[in-house]
Amino acid sequence: MPKSIGILGGMGPEATADLYMRIVKICQTKYGAKFDSDYPQIIINSIPLPDVVEAEKIDNIYTYLADGVKTLEFAGVNFIVIACNTVQFLVSELRKVVKIPIIGIPEETLKIAKSYNINKVGLLATKNTTKMRAFDKEAEKFNISILTPSIEQQNKITNIIMNVLSGNKFEQDKLTLKQIIVDLISNGAEAIIIGCTDLPLIINNNDSKVLLLDTTEILAQASVRKSFGD
Repeated sequence: MPKSIGILGGMGPEATADLYMRIVKICQTKYGAKFDSDYPQIIINSIPLPDVVEAEKIDNIYTYLADGVKTLEFAGVNFIVIACNTVQFLVSELRKVVKIPIIGIPEETLKIAKSYNINKVGLLATKNTTKMRAFDKEAEKFNISILTPSIEQQNKITNIIMNVLSGNKFEQDKLTLKQIIVDLISNGAEAIIIGCTDLPLIINNNDSKVLLLDTTEILAQASVRKSFGD
């Protein structure tokens, strides 16, 4: 039997649903899942976390997250994934409050970047993901440099994320993201981390000339691998 998966989500809710559906699709395509019994047990704890996208300070979120992962552990899951990049800077602390593994997005993402021999990546994320250096430790481990957008571009990304959170996916927003990607490439980025789980809802690898490291897809793949013991 596959190991059960706990998803700490709600950041945002649609991105959490996207992660769940990607896990389902991978089970179908990679493991031939057909019957309900072919899939791992998946328990989603979608929590109403205070704003982490526009907030200047996010030091009030730890308790919500700690309670969230402990709830999943109590529910009996074998491991946890957190469907949000912004809160990844707290994963090492959250691992201390549960006895089961928590898969980290930065580790999985930078591992893949290194497998492509990428030395410099651009990062599209919330301002707090960048501010809290959520990807920096793993990037340093793999000797990968991270390029971030300008302040003006970051403000545009924030607006786009808020649009997606509201259920609005505008073509103009996609065009804006594509232009930011072009600018990061011109500054030396060899690939782009789509470092917000809401952004894959509006942009994908068909929209870029370089590899987009979709953190939702990466987390889904890692979840299924661990569930099935690969």
